[in-house]
Amino acid sequence: IEMESLTPSLQQQYGFSVASGAVIMSVISGTPAASAGLLQGDIIVGINGTTIGGGADVQQVISSHHPGDVITISIVRGTKHLSIKLTLGTKPIN
Repeated sequence: IEMESLTPSLQQQYGFSVASGAVIMSVISGTPAASAGLLQGDIIVGINGTTIGGGADVQQVISSHHPGDVITISIVRGTKHLSIKLTLGTKPIN
């Protein structure tokens, strides 16, 4: 996924219902994130019970796991709070 930390201006621009988290800007097809059902505009607010304040938090929590690990991602989609299980894959080489 590509993501940005949720800022007050992004919150106002898109009318997000939460004030912090990591906004998913795009989901690459064929990835574990796409397979798990994450969508553009979802806001990641937690991973395995750890509160996510922004994009750096997502990277920090994910880096402590390994490909094949199953994590639970808490997201806000519109006004709904959802939990999605995701099996981590390998990081693509750029």
